[in-house]
Amino acid sequence: MPLVSVIMPSYNHAKYLPNAIESVLGQSFTDFELIIIDDGSVDRSQQIIEDYEKKDSRIQSSFHTKNKGITKTFNELIDVSNGKFISGIASDDLWVKDNLKKQLEVIKQDENLITWTEGEIINAKGISTGKNFTEMYKVSKKSGNIFEEILGGNFIFGSSWMCKSANLSGIRFDENLKYLNDHKFFLDLASKYQFYFIPEPLAKYRLHGKNTIFSDMEGWYKDFMVIGEYIIQNYGDRLNSKATRKKLFNLISTTPLYRGFKEDPWNKLNLIYGIILPSYALNLLTKNYFKQKINNN
Repeated sequence: MPLVSVIMPSYNHAKYLPNAIESVLGQSFTDFELIIIDDGSVDRSQQIIEDYEKKDSRIQSSFHTKNKGITKTFNELIDVSNGKFISGIASDDLWVKDNLKKQLEVIKQDENLITWTEGEIINAKGISTGKNFTEMYKVSKKSGNIFEEILGGNFIFGSSWMCKSANLSGIRFDENLKYLNDHKFFLDLASKYQFYFIPEPLAKYRLHGKNTIFSDMEGWYKDFMVIGEYIIQNYGDRLNSKATRKKLFNLISTTPLYRGFKEDPWNKLNLIYGIILPSYALNLLTKNYFKQKINNN
């Protein structure tokens, strides 16, 4: 059984997939399996994966006949993993050579840590933009108990995390969430475990114009409602009234809904989806939580 299971969901990234796979196979730490599930790609992704699998026995792959979505694919990858530790990477991102080695050096000191690293932002051609992943988020606390920080929105680089596989028991990506599934995933982990941030950019985040974009306002609002309700119901006892409103408002303000309102406040849709509905939902969710607490007491 390999020490580490590296999981890679794949979907229509034939242009970048070879570099992603090679960045894993070229790791200085070699006791790992690379599990790739292609989610119904219509480009050359399947052929590329099959060619690499023939060359390296550490690769295991499977292929969806139709697209099932990133959350189902990630959960399937977790379920079939065999390693004591598990680490994820996107099929259009990259790892530097010592990524696994340096994360394992940390996590072996405390196997319950969730490690993650800084990421270098590169363009479609793999050229550095001169910026790092965490510059996109104004978060002061990245290590230790980060539950309060991550409550207001996810800031974990999804191609850089590692944890003990056993600690994912009962924790999976929520298949009902289209945009905020990673937020809920890392929030659940942060509710139980300490995080450790490695400031060295051991992974590279590629911006290529086809990354997930924030154009589906209704979809974002739906996800906000789902995760807002989830936070209140599952973690309400860890918050007071002021903190609840502040953190949930932070969740709103990091989404395109609120940003769209700030850019064009007189646009009717921006006003409705960016301020009126989220504010209503925030008050409703908070009111329902405290009403429930009173009834329970």
